[in-house]
Amino acid sequence: MRPRDMAKFGQMCLNIGLWQNRRIVSKEWLAESTRYHAHTEYGMEYGYLWWRGHQTINDQKINADWAQGNGGQVIFICPFLDLIAGFTGGNYNYI
Repeated sequence: MRPRDMAKFGQMCLNIGLWQNRRIVSKEWLAESTRYHAHTEYGMEYGYLWWRGHQTINDQKINADWAQGNGGQVIFICPFLDLIAGFTGGNYNYI
């Protein structure tokens, strides 16, 4: 997936399933897929292929969701900041 495509996917998720005013994914599915389903020892939560976490900045809790793939590919979504970011990498199959 190209970084541009990752950014488009992230923007569609940030827009709660809409891309160019067209419904691609239901609101319900996005809510269910990003909802907490498992918890890690590092304080992060996991949904259906989405990680969840937060940072506290100036006493304000800021939540974010991200999809993370093998090799360092990440689609990062922070609704509070109206922000998406896509990262690519090449560190495949490294443990």
